[in-house]
Amino acid sequence: MALIIKQKRSQRPNDSNTVWRPPEANMFKVNVDGSCWENDMSIRCGGVIRDAEKKWVMGFAKNLGKGNVLLADLWGIRMGLQIAWNNGLSTITIESDSLAAIKMIKGNTYESHPLYAITEDIKRMLISNGSVNLVHISRNANKVADTMAKQGHLLPFGDFLYEEPPIFSSIVYQEDCMV
Repeated sequence: MALIIKQKRSQRPNDSNTVWRPPEANMFKVNVDGSCWENDMSIRCGGVIRDAEKKWVMGFAKNLGKGNVLLADLWGIRMGLQIAWNNGLSTITIESDSLAAIKMIKGNTYESHPLYAITEDIKRMLISNGSVNLVHISRNANKVADTMAKQGHLLPFGDFLYEEPPIFSSIVYQEDCMV
């Protein structure tokens, strides 16, 4: 399986990268994000899986403890992949607004790097499972995932799955559905 990494750059406010777009038919999009509160270095990740009809498949949030935003972003990608595959979804696009995380996954990371283990774990997952596109998007096109990640700060330690859109994400989710 080949890992395809695409980067979209927003050059104008009206560029299509400023809003979320649904995937092609028979595909799924997994939008992911990380969050870090700098005052206490608490990190969380979250995301949402949606289909070509913009329907919510699964959302998630995870309280990760302490760390930095890059670690949170990488955990978001890893968790999004795992949840997609746990739900039998193999043809997916992962969208993240963290170019640094995408570059780490695409590139070579030294074994001495503190994020080596999770980066290599994600690479192994990508090689062994399905067809995945990893795409960099703007923050404006990633609002639902951002909301899910920030919600993680209000949750106890662990994983939280949402089979339906939770109330705290309903406004941004509805905005995406109107596109």
